[in-house]
Amino acid sequence: MRLHFLRSILLVFLLGIVSAAARRARKRTSRADDNVCRAASLFPDYERLHMRMLKLADDETRRTEARFVVFRICCGELGNRLLGLVSSFLLALLTDRALLIDWPEVPGFSGDAFDDLFETSHSLPSNFQSLLRRWDLPIHKAQSMMKELELNNARPEPYEHLLCSNLSKVYQDVPFLIATSNQYFVPALHFNIFYRERIRNLFGPCE
Repeated sequence: MRLHFLRSILLVFLLGIVSAAARRARKRTSRADDNVCRAASLFPDYERLHMRMLKLADDETRRTEARFVVFRICCGELGNRLLGLVSSFLLALLTDRALLIDWPEVPGFSGDAFDDLFETSHSLPSNFQSLLRRWDLPIHKAQSMMKELELNNARPEPYEHLLCSNLSKVYQDVPFLIATSNQYFVPALHFNIFYRERIRNLFGPCE
């Protein structure tokens, strides 16, 4: 059975919040419940953002105004890819971008395409390659609108921006910010002084 990808991301977020709360004192249960409800309330606003960015991208004269984070799979298996996907969703939330998915079928174990694993919404499309075809945007032209962040153990340099930079300003002229990762890079975003308070407002304090 395929799962709806937005619900799946929400589930991972909520499990993380509940797990962190379980490690804290039991007397803080009410605060943990508030954090879960706060996280669940994100999605109506996010859906509106997603549709607004798609509408801009559908208009060829305004396409460069649209802003997306594109999660692109690299090495690793399903569990690692889900960690990268969840982290990329937070990156999209913090930078006011819509999340797109570049997850094709690949050879080997855990090689299923994203659309074969998860139920995707026709009203909220997220398949990056399909959207490029819909926009009649050849990959060579799209590449001029991209910046790739290779977030893995082999390349520490991109983490400097995650830890220290205002990503919205650094990449303000980049329509497609490509996050190629099999890592859980949420802690790096939490330590970034430009986003720490917003993460606290979105999900409650991280202790």
